[in-house]
Parts: sequence; structure tokens; C-alpha cells
Amino acid sequence: MYQVFLETAPLDEEVELERVSDQLVGSLNDSRLALGAVIGSNPHRRTLDMTCSIDAATDARTAIVLAASELDAHLEALGVAGVRILHAEADPEVIGHDSTDALGDLVTSTEAAEIVGVSRQRFNDLARRAGFPPAFGRIGKAMVYSRSAVQRWADARRESVAA
Repeated sequence: MYQVFLETAPLDEEVELERVSDQLVGSLNDSRLALGAVIGSNPHRRTLDMTCSIDAATDARTAIVLAASELDAHLEALGVAGVRILHAEADPEVIGHDSTDALGDLVTSTEAAEIVGVSRQRFNDLARRAGFPPAFGRIGKAMVYSRSAVQRWADARRESVAA
């Protein structure tokens, strides 16, 4: 079992943060996947966070993807679509490891294309090539990547072009 923490990117101004937070608590209590979900909100930053236990995962990455997918599905059911996950981590004390598995910022292929400095179509071509960081998973319909992995790949690509 993994204890997972997720923090969203700031939500749009038209989203009623308190209402969505309250409704998420109710809908996630019925979840069979995100056990014991606790929802918090930061009205100044306009973010939501979720802490839950994921029993159906074999590793930290899978636990985070499952928790993010569950959060995304519940937000979409409440009419809040396209929410990005800003920070995600699995608690190593719960799973018996010695180091934190913090995965940092997840980005969509569109955002990853901006990091690399190419069009989304060109990014999708690059993402299929050997040596490109694999997609972290899927949140809703969007493929997501580790921002830091994409940034390292882009930096290495720029250095090799400059050499």
C-alpha cells in the first residue's frame, strides 16, 4: 500500500474552490481505489491537494498515476476538467523504503513540447524515439511526462547540438 500526495496547479478563477473541495470529499469517500482520501485547498494559491492510500499498485509510479487518474475523474465529474498535477509523491515510510519517491511536476505533451522548444507534433515524433524519457502515464486523456526528465533530455539535446 502506498500513501500518495498530489497537489494541483492553480485552478481557474471561475472554479468555486470551496464547493469543489467539499464535493470531492464526498465523491472520493465512495472510491474503491483512493482509500481514506483527504482533500485540502489553498484559497490564496487556488490549489487542491489530496492525500490517499492506494492499495492496488505495485510501485510508487503506478500508485501516483492511479491516484491522479482517480482525482482527475472525480474533478471531471464535477465539471472541472484539464487540471494539471503540480506535485506528486508516494510516502516511503508506508511502503518501507528509505528514500522519498517525489516525482515533481507532471506536464502534458503540449507543455513538454514547450520545454523542448518544438511543436506538439514534432514532440510526439521525438517521444516515440528510443532515448526519450517515457511517458509517466495518462491522466484523463492526456499523456503526462516528468518535467525534470524532459528538461534533462532537452538540456542534453541542446548541449549536443552546440558541440
